[in-house]
Amino acid sequence: VGEELRLHYVDHGPRDGQVVIMIHGEPSWSFLYRHMISNVAAAGYRVLAPDLIGFGKSDKPTETSDYTYTCHVGWMSEWFEKIEISDAVLFCQDWGGLLGLRLVAKYPEHFAGVIAANTFLPTGDRDPGDTFKKWREFSKTVPEFPVGGIIRGATVTFDGEVTFPPPPPKVQAIAKQQPKTPEKTPEELAAEEAAAARSAGRQQIALLGIGALLMLLIGRYAPASFMQHFIVFVLSVFIGFQVIWNVSHALHTPLMAVTNAISGIIILGALLQLDSPGFIVTTLAAISVLIATINIVGGFLVTRRMLQMFQKS
Repeated sequence: VGEELRLHYVDHGPRDGQVVIMIHGEPSWSFLYRHMISNVAAAGYRVLAPDLIGFGKSDKPTETSDYTYTCHVGWMSEWFEKIEISDAVLFCQDWGGLLGLRLVAKYPEHFAGVIAANTFLPTGDRDPGDTFKKWREFSKTVPEFPVGGIIRGATVTFDGEVTFPPPPPKVQAIAKQQPKTPEKTPEELAAEEAAAARSAGRQQIALLGIGALLMLLIGRYAPASFMQHFIVFVLSVFIGFQVIWNVSHALHTPLMAVTNAISGIIILGALLQLDSPGFIVTTLAAISVLIATINIVGGFLVTRRMLQMFQKS
């Protein structure tokens, strides 16, 4: 049917028997009528049970826009014309009625009777009601369609036993999908990045200005020997901040290399202070050598472990 779509249908029973067409609804397929088909065929009727396009063993177009009411009516009409039957009895339920009853209206001379269950034929000139609207919204937004639970909830009897009401669903609630936000154009993304860069630049300039004012204020009253060490300390803090906080997670290995280099400089400076006459200076230098060595060794071990994650065994 349509543009090379294959519509599957069950054809069971004697070829010369009166035809009974069983059209399923959603979210089922002709398998829904498997017990009815065998019993009706055993009574001498020929049963035709199609799978609507998109259901069961029929072809399934990939575009959601293909699944319109007009398309379904057109596909079923084309199928009905090709099977060339008359004096048929239609059994339909749910959406099978919305489609099957259209066939009866379009080809009344080919039908001898109709059995309609849990269905209707909308005329389009009145509100379908809150129940229909809620079902439509549910079917559009549910993340995973609970086919088994829906069919089980609509089953009243099975093998002569009453199975209604159905057991409660296993899930307490089904989250509603959030509406997709429209994707931004490359121009919009570039504008946002430029605005973020300008904002970050202004913040850095402001911080540098405040830092320069503080340095001038401290230098006005502090001795020259103190300022020399203090400037080195401030620059070290600034460089360390830039290295550690401005490196992305994807660059952790280069970051390890940089921190190891800094630790190496610390070790060299501490080694030069180990022969100092002061006990406190010597102790601090020894502690610095120990901590920096641990940092270097640990950095190499972490880097090696990270590289092994990307190596094939």
